[in-house]
Amino acid sequence: MRILSAKNVTGGQDAIIGSLKFKMRMRRPVGEAVRYFREKNEVENIKAFSRTGADSSQSRRKLVTIQIVGCRDLVVKYGDVANISPFFYYQFYDFDERYSPTAMGKNPTFEDAQNYEVLMDAKLVNYLQRENLEIILFDDNAPITGIDRGAQASGE
Repeated sequence: MRILSAKNVTGGQDAIIGSLKFKMRMRRPVGEAVRYFREKNEVENIKAFSRTGADSSQSRRKLVTIQIVGCRDLVVKYGDVANISPFFYYQFYDFDERYSPTAMGKNPTFEDAQNYEVLMDAKLVNYLQRENLEIILFDDNAPITGIDRGAQASGE
């Protein structure tokens, strides 16, 4: 920072007569200020919900839709691709498993959409960050190997 004199008597121009260095620090850490504003925002939201009569747990409920449209150019290693009957399976979060109806051919169309109403909490956020949605595709016409005709499969 420069410190200027009012007017130089001889030249009529401002003259630099010194400089000043200073440091500043915040009264409170930035993290504490951010936490304060988040808490303040949450309190204001709760007050707004209570004024409108809305339930705060309902506002934290979200609708997740999983839509499987179809498959393209399926390839099988055991036989004719024209005779396959694919279907899929997946399980999302803590809901029941989802099986599709069986389709036909190497380019099946499923057009399957399933809605899940979930509560947005720490458990769900952790699940979404940690887990991938695994969709497993099966062929209903796949040959069963490893079992002789009339034999019983082992339970191991």
